Amino acid sequence: MRRNGDRAGVQVTEIEWATGGPGKKPVSERAQARLLRETVARLVRERSALRLTGVMLFDWRDAPPYAGGHDFWGLHAGLHAQDGRPKPVVSALGRLLKQVLHR
Repeated sequence: MRRNGDRAGVQVTEIEWATGGPGKKPVSERAQARLLRETVARLVRERSALRLTGVMLFDWRDAPPYAGGHDFWGLHAGLHAQDGRPKPVVSALGRLLKQVLHR
């Protein structure tokens, strides 16, 4: 990008770790919290070098398969469980964001 004179920043989209479902190997809810916290923390540290302008998480809440659809890992990658209960990742990211904002 630099070599071609592109001044646009980079956005990281759809970071996730699924806590269930077929396909990708699911992780525990505690592992999801740790992995997302570590990843976002590193992106924050490297944001200038990466020219990072944003980070988006994959999904807010786990969901059942849609009508006529099938179960897949993406339905299990939310920050909240299907019943609305926040997964441990919510508090882990909340603590990280407080640290970042109070620097």
